Amino acid sequence: MLNVDNVYFSSKEELFLSVFDDLLQEYQSVVHQMVEEAEQAKLDQQLFILFKKYILWFANERTKSQFWNRALLFPPAEIKEELFLRMSKVESGFLQKEAEIIDRLMASGSMRKVEKDEVLLSIRSLRSGLLTAFLINPDLEQAKIDKVWDQFWFGIWRGGNVDEGD
Repeated sequence: MLNVDNVYFSSKEELFLSVFDDLLQEYQSVVHQMVEEAEQAKLDQQLFILFKKYILWFANERTKSQFWNRALLFPPAEIKEELFLRMSKVESGFLQKEAEIIDRLMASGSMRKVEKDEVLLSIRSLRSGLLTAFLINPDLEQAKIDKVWDQFWFGIWRGGNVDEGD
């Protein structure tokens, strides 16, 4: 975290970028921990672990979530591209890990063969919606994450009674 002893920032932009980079470094560390934990689990649990850990971390870090939402949804125009570039470097590793898990699930026959990008978009959409629900209502039961995931998983799971047309 930022060491504030004898720190001087020449502008609000420099201060903002310093805070952004500190939080981005923390986020990268958290993502790394999430990925490591998921890799220790059975293949069919790995996506769920990433999904749930992500939601719970941001839901429990409300102030940081508010900062990220503000910084990414309404960034200062003069540094918008720089912020997105910095964030995409970290976020792309997380998305790539999810994509690799999806590839392995489809290759193992555990998951229907579907467009990977559509599955990733679905996961991100569900994650974003649930996170918003938790930020609005911190008393929401964590079991809701499991229930939403189960509905999603049984939609893409190969073992279900889904007519795939193949």
